Amino acid sequence: MPKVGGPWVDIVMEGKYGLGYSRLEDIPALITQAVHSPLSIRKEIFESRERFSFSKFKESINKEVDAVI
Repeated sequence: MPKVGGPWVDIVMEGKYGLGYSRLEDIPALITQAVHSPLSIRKEIFESRERFSFSKFKESINKEVDAVI
């Protein structure tokens, strides 16, 4: 993920759930890093996608609506 804007902050949480790059030349080293990362870290990153599931979205919307009502 490019280290700019919302995706870098919201989706990968500034590196917690993914790798970021500033220059295209950085990407091959990041791929190597990802391939050699411990399985537990890769699993945690994969499971973090649940933060963007429809059920989480619906839950958030319901909380906001309940707060207004």
